[in-house]
Amino acid sequence: RSRREVAAKSPRSRREVAAKSPRSGRARPDGVSSGVPPIPVPSDPPRIAARRLAVAALTRALVVALTGALAGALTACGGPDQGAAGTGRALPPLVTQRPIGPGDPSCPRNSRWQPCGFEDRIFHAGLSIKATGDSARVPFLPVPGVRYRVALTDTILAFFFKDSVALARALAPLDTIRLAPRVDSAADTTLPWPRRPVVIRSGNLLALYFSATPRQRERITLAITAGAPAPQQPAPPPP
Repeated sequence: RSRREVAAKSPRSRREVAAKSPRSGRARPDGVSSGVPPIPVPSDPPRIAARRLAVAALTRALVVALTGALAGALTACGGPDQGAAGTGRALPPLVTQRPIGPGDPSCPRNSRWQPCGFEDRIFHAGLSIKATGDSARVPFLPVPGVRYRVALTDTILAFFFKDSVALARALAPLDTIRLAPRVDSAADTTLPWPRRPVVIRSGNLLALYFSATPRQRERITLAITAGAPAPQQPAPPPP
């Protein structure tokens, strides 16, 4: 027998074995794969996918919010100190203190004007006041004046005398309208000031207010002429 005859009479050829084998990866003659079909992966419905995205976004937002709140709480409670030890500079005060008031022990209420009581009175009149740090000396007044900046643009010169008698003695030789030495000629209108001030007297205080606002002048005048802080009266005994 020849090899061709043996191959022709062989009951099962290689192609037939491959076609009938369940584990063969070749396609069958009918076009259907003879291998194990892939397992289908179920896909999420649109509603479930959208819900998962929304939950993920909400989780990220909560994490960011909680992180910011925690950082703010640590800062407010005095967390890690980054002041003098960290940067070599002291932290500035958080609250600006107003001038010492007459109710404080360092500013006694004795019916005499003092800088602390004067500053507190202007402060309670609703106007900002700050000492400029320099004094004004006038040749015809025996005491130096304290210069204040009021309401950002106005100026006050405050002269604190020992008492009202000393103030009256200093003003006796002066023209109280111009607040300057008297002159023989009525035509002499020269002023030792940049402009004519509002002259305010109260007890031992002489205040010169330089302002162009009538309402401001009225408020300052009323606040000063109300009088110096008087001693507190003792509380009446209970009935």
